Amino acid sequence: MKNDEKWILVVDDDKAVLESFRDVLQSRAYSVDTAETGREAIEKSLARHYNLALLDIKLPDIEGTKLLVKMHRETPRTMKIMVTGYPSLENAVEALNLGADAYVIKPVKPEDLLEVVEEKLKQQEEAEMMSTEKAAEWLETRAQKLEGKIVLRPIRIRNSLYLLIPMEVAKLTGVTKDTHFKLTVKQGKSTFLSFEKVK
Repeated sequence: MKNDEKWILVVDDDKAVLESFRDVLQSRAYSVDTAETGREAIEKSLARHYNLALLDIKLPDIEGTKLLVKMHRETPRTMKIMVTGYPSLENAVEALNLGADAYVIKPVKPEDLLEVVEEKLKQQEEAEMMSTEKAAEWLETRAQKLEGKIVLRPIRIRNSLYLLIPMEVAKLTGVTKDTHFKLTVKQGKSTFLSFEKVK
């Protein structure tokens, strides 16, 4: 995935920090949104998927750690980095225990910020690739147990292509009516399909 396809949300009540972080991240072609309050951050994260969020630990309407917990519950796939100008071992441990993926101390050098952002996005990409591969392997293994042809019907919802799994496959594999796999067509030297379990 190219950087301009990766969205980052920066949450801080200091406009100078928002502008500085946005400029640094946009210099690497990331798409950046900003929020000055926890409420605005939650609203934006529910309206759009962000690959990563930088969360200030002190916000006017909510503690950053409480925002972290809410975002972890609402958007578990988003990488979350806590940012603070008031570092303490207690804050760092609490943030990491509550689901933060990293902890950054302000002021932070642009190159250090970019390094931690790139590292976390790479980890996210690797985790998504692993889950996609596991889902594809699982589907293939389970489907081999069926006799005859299996017809998986594709259906497009918004901009994503999904496969509808026949009931006989569902019964055999244990997939429920609420389980969906997103089908991705990847092209390179060869074209292949990958599956991502989305529900």
